[in-house]
Amino acid sequence: VTAFLVAFSPLIAIVGVSPSADAPTNWFVLGGLWVLLIGVKKHNGWLAFAAGAIFGGACWLRVNPLLLSGFLATAIIIFDDQKSLKRIQMGGLVVLGTVLVISPIVIRNYVSFPDFTPLGGTIGINLWEGLGETDLGRSNGFLYGDHLMIERERVQMGLSPDSPIEAMWPDGIKRERARTRESLHFIAHHPFWYSGVMLRRMWGMLKVAGDPSPYYGTAGINVTSKKCLPTTQQSGILALLVNLLGMIQSVTRYALLPLAVVGCWLAISRNWIGSLLLLTIAIYYLVPGTAAHTEIRYVLSLHCVIAIFAALGLCKVIDTLALTVSKHATHS
Repeated sequence: VTAFLVAFSPLIAIVGVSPSADAPTNWFVLGGLWVLLIGVKKHNGWLAFAAGAIFGGACWLRVNPLLLSGFLATAIIIFDDQKSLKRIQMGGLVVLGTVLVISPIVIRNYVSFPDFTPLGGTIGINLWEGLGETDLGRSNGFLYGDHLMIERERVQMGLSPDSPIEAMWPDGIKRERARTRESLHFIAHHPFWYSGVMLRRMWGMLKVAGDPSPYYGTAGINVTSKKCLPTTQQSGILALLVNLLGMIQSVTRYALLPLAVVGCWLAISRNWIGSLLLLTIAIYYLVPGTAAHTEIRYVLSLHCVIAIFAALGLCKVIDTLALTVSKHATHS
């Protein structure tokens, strides 16, 4: 059932065919999660280490999962049913696996610059442009878009209009730290307001139905014969099947979150630690993941976790309906 929901997801479809690192990063995250779930179930430290290494592999493609192993290790240490020492060992092995895999990048960056940049930072850009998403941020000089940020910095650096400049060159690390300081200083003076900004981003990361959010990218389209087929094939059996597929996509978009809520409740009641590890993925991408500007394509793993819970909820709905029909048939 999870495969059915994933297969009909416009978001996963459009990201999957895009020439970017987002889909492969998701493969690593889901693969690591699968190995970790087995490792926790079997109390196997080697599998926990392997899971951490797989999460580290994801960091070679995108920086977003960098702290994920730490969050999962914390969940294991706090909630697993093993003895304290074993829990700490399992959590530590997850982190160790990640650290060992990403260490070549960290060492390379330190030797090249030299500076401590774990995977090449863009947090300053994302914080700064994230403030540019908001009216209050724009009224205080923050702007959304790399080109606008670069032109502002060109003026600050006293460069001529034809001088070459990029987001991370020249003096990329120095400029990145300046963006981070400026952004954090502003956020520190508006903490409650920024909490609201993060909540809106969280909803933007979850919203796959209705009009897309303005700054967070597309969640894909429902296929139709007019959108997806050549003019000569927009009628007949093939067109009918494509339109039917689009209708199913539309229904699943709206039903996904309610079903996931039901499925989450069922999952926790059946498998406490496994459910918490899945929820840790969701919390990671929704809370620290929305502290700066983000896009829905970066949280593909979150939507796969939602599909897992939604599948459990859908199975419960189907079982309940089948039981109800069976009772009515028996009474009649």
